Amino acid sequence: MKRSLIGLLIIFAATAIIMVGCKKSAPAEAEKPNSVSSTANGPAEQQMQKQVDRDGHTPANVENIQTPDGRAVVDELQKIIEALPEKIVGQKAPDFTLKNLDGNDVSLKDFAGKIVVLEWFNYECPFVRAHYTMDPNYTMKNLTAKYPDVVWLSINSTAHQELEKNRRWASMHKLSWQILEDIDGRVGRAYGAKTTPQMYVIDNTGTVVYQGAIDNAPLGKVEPAGAEKINYVDNALTEVIAGKPVAVPYTKSYGCSVKYK
Repeated sequence: MKRSLIGLLIIFAATAIIMVGCKKSAPAEAEKPNSVSSTANGPAEQQMQKQVDRDGHTPANVENIQTPDGRAVVDELQKIIEALPEKIVGQKAPDFTLKNLDGNDVSLKDFAGKIVVLEWFNYECPFVRAHYTMDPNYTMKNLTAKYPDVVWLSINSTAHQELEKNRRWASMHKLSWQILEDIDGRVGRAYGAKTTPQMYVIDNTGTVVYQGAIDNAPLGKVEPAGAEKINYVDNALTEVIAGKPVAVPYTKSYGCSVKYK
């Protein structure tokens, strides 16, 4: 019995030595390359991607989504974006004439003396779609209903946009305001529009009094975490209508990069 026990101990010891030797001699596992960052393709973006597919539109390319710190934008497009003016707030709003979805000309000067909001828009962008489809965050429709005397114009500067898809979007969401086509990107460049959404508030003197993000909640998630949600356009309109200066006239916009020609 004693000899058998000793034999078993010897076998266990030998096995342990062999296992340790194998572990030391085995090559280290190659480090796996990092996947797409969670910021560019996280749960929120995946949620919006499903919404895009469900609505039957061409899915937005998440690799082209511009994160708040400017990552994941193709080089050539990035050069165009970087060449745009950073701020036009405090300046006269550049005049323009664009076609609406009925093929009629719409000019900024048509609304002289009125407060105007310009929303840079792309029906493919998850960040835009969040403001139209994530219940109860119907941001744009809520604002247009709250300020019925304010002129709201959505401008699409996407080079590959399709008229019928713009029309389908307007019909599906029962928009009460106009979408304008800026296919050559001339107006977008004049305003320095870099993302969708990007917002401009123009007062009744024709001056840009706010430029930047619609709010501090990309895809409905407040940044930084734990902060109070702020709708910058809502605040700006309240102050302009009251005859007060806009307390926060500029913020950094977030969203998808504008897909210029």
